[in-house]
Amino acid sequence: MLRKDWEENSDKIPKLFWLKFRNELQQFMIDVARKYGQACSQWYYIFYMACACIGVGYALKERRI
Repeated sequence: MLRKDWEENSDKIPKLFWLKFRNELQQFMIDVARKYGQACSQWYYIFYMACACIGVGYALKERRI
């Protein structure tokens, strides 16, 4: 029965596999974002603040401010 269904709908099978893969990938990305998103945003904030401090220090050293 399954073989007959696959033979009759062979043109639809790749599309169905792609939809299933895409849905699973999206769910994985959502799970990762929920688990690590807040911590990553905090690390980005610390990194940007460090870059700003380095930039201000360099500008003060060169008397550009």
